[in-house]
Amino acid sequence: MSKRTIVVIVFGFSAIVLQILALRLLLTASSGNELDIVVTLSTWLLTTSLGSLIGTRLTKGAFLGKSFLILGVLSPLLMIFTEILRILLVEVPGEIIALSDTLLTSLVLLLPIGALVGAQFPLCVRELPESPQRVYAFESLGAFAGGLLFTSLILKGVKTEVVLFAVSVLLMVTGVWLTRKKRLLILLLIPFVVMNIKDTVLKWTSPPNMVLEERMDSPYAEVTLYSSGNQKSLYTSGSLYYTYPEPQTEETKVHLPMTMVKNPERVLIIGGSPLLLREALKYPLKEVVFLETDPVLIRVAKEVLSEEDRRIIENPKVRLVREDARVFLKTDTEKKYDLLLLNLPPPSTASLNRFYTVEFFRMVKERLSPEGVFCLKLATASGYISNTLRLANGSVYRTLKDVFPFVETTSEEYGLFFASEAPLLVEPAHLIDRFLSRGVSTLYFRPYVIEDAFSVLKTEMVKNTLSEAGFVNSDSRPVAYLYNLLFWAEIQGMKWVVGVLTSGSFTVLLLFVVLVVIVAFAFSRKKKVINYLALSIGFSTMALTVVLILNYQSFYGYIYERVGLLIGAFMLGAFFGAILPERIGLLKNPHQRLLLFEVVMMVFVFTLFFILTSEAVFYTVSFLAGLFGAVEFSLAAAVVGRQQSGILYALDLSGAILGATSIGLVIIPLYGVLVALVFIGLVKITSFVLLLGRN
Repeated sequence: MSKRTIVVIVFGFSAIVLQILALRLLLTASSGNELDIVVTLSTWLLTTSLGSLIGTRLTKGAFLGKSFLILGVLSPLLMIFTEILRILLVEVPGEIIALSDTLLTSLVLLLPIGALVGAQFPLCVRELPESPQRVYAFESLGAFAGGLLFTSLILKGVKTEVVLFAVSVLLMVTGVWLTRKKRLLILLLIPFVVMNIKDTVLKWTSPPNMVLEERMDSPYAEVTLYSSGNQKSLYTSGSLYYTYPEPQTEETKVHLPMTMVKNPERVLIIGGSPLLLREALKYPLKEVVFLETDPVLIRVAKEVLSEEDRRIIENPKVRLVREDARVFLKTDTEKKYDLLLLNLPPPSTASLNRFYTVEFFRMVKERLSPEGVFCLKLATASGYISNTLRLANGSVYRTLKDVFPFVETTSEEYGLFFASEAPLLVEPAHLIDRFLSRGVSTLYFRPYVIEDAFSVLKTEMVKNTLSEAGFVNSDSRPVAYLYNLLFWAEIQGMKWVVGVLTSGSFTVLLLFVVLVVIVAFAFSRKKKVINYLALSIGFSTMALTVVLILNYQSFYGYIYERVGLLIGAFMLGAFFGAILPERIGLLKNPHQRLLLFEVVMMVFVFTLFFILTSEAVFYTVSFLAGLFGAVEFSLAAAVVGRQQSGILYALDLSGAILGATSIGLVIIPLYGVLVALVFIGLVKITSFVLLLGRN
């Protein structure tokens, strides 16, 4: 393997690892959801796009080696600056950060790193020298290796700072190799210094009156444990998961649902604080199952519990299961449960939304006993319920009613919803008698709580408010996730976002279609058609990746290592797609070949909805998406020549920004996967028509 090839592979490897690390660090700092992810990802793509344009204009001098050295210096500092950002923006962990602050800080932190990464593509083409096709190919191969290795390391418990340290050293060594200035190896002291001061910085950035006990990386999130007095609070990706001990909350979450169950014998609890087990075991149960997906959360829970509470988890009636809830409900078909308690946050993210869809509720229905009760909790508001919260909770309420014949709710302050195939008795006097007859000892839960929670006036008001709000939430059309994003946007004062996305069922889609036509018209001049094609390549490949990940997540669960393999399959396809045109002679007549592959892409997109039937198909489709996208990029680069390849790369990244935001945040939640694929197909149709006119 030549020196040039190794350098390009290191470029792709370090770029993907830095991107993943930046997403994880900034997501935790801002305590955000997918909207924050898209903001950070879009900022990364924007800065790399700008960097690519800058790199295209650096026609003199040797900058590639210097770019590796500077990246090596900046990489470990990213962690330090992110921690400083955390204390500047967040007074208390879990606090909602204004989107403007998230955007500004992401831009400030990522601009130097993203710009350097983006500049490396045209610099590799010019300085090594390599053809754009080979740079694209071996960058993809490096990204494939980086994504898989990062996933493997995180799954094995390797900390983020260790990965960041290794990448920093790799970048610096590569930079010294290229510049041939061995004295610059002294820069390796920087990551060593950062590694030694990070603990001091972490303690300095702890919130007032809170002591940082531990910070860990799990396959799913950054897990942080704080203590304040005699309480410990567990956060995942910057959001509060639960506080221990919190007896008042724990008692309400268990005893209100228990009063709804006629004869509880088997209980299934999904997620949250394991201290719910203590309250559940106050009843004469035969078995209580506690599900938790993340092994780190299970380990931390056992560590923070008192010796007495730890014995509760070890009770022979308790079965602690580490498995995705949807997988468990599909496979554990032998037992039926009298109470199934969904103890997860509201569907404010795509991964959480999986547990609030019609498909998941049908799984729950199959696992309930004839008079079994399903209970979940949604976001609450005191007094006035905003329109976005009404839509968010209303979509879940309507979805429950679509699956279960009997659905009841508490008053707004409690936010609990109950569903069953048998009639549910919600008369306060009856429920109070049932609770008292069981002789359960509680500190805070009293009969007046039942009376308040099931006040007829209050519960009827909630039902009337939610009955006509929102649409049924499904895996292919996750509207509850969108409505919760709107609720989040409303809290941040982004009324224009709320107004646009609630303006009408087809208004937003029409707006997107009009924008595609306008952009296509703007690029319709013969010399600019290839630029629009590059934009459409980035858009379609990123949009297809979003479609695949969201669908995979819905069907098989958010299993981090397998999603990593899904992305890895895409990057492997991109590698072969970049080298294929040169190997089989497609570059001899690139314009005609582009027309052929535009047709291939259109057929590919329009058939996806009907072929995503198995896990193997997902990997195959991801590979083909990367393959076709890379073939088209290579052919487009052959049309415009070496000097313009950096511009095409920038436009490809810009299209990826549009694909991630429009498909992931708007079109799939509002209209579903089928409409999303049709819209992607429309973008490819416009590029095909423009390319045909260029002939």
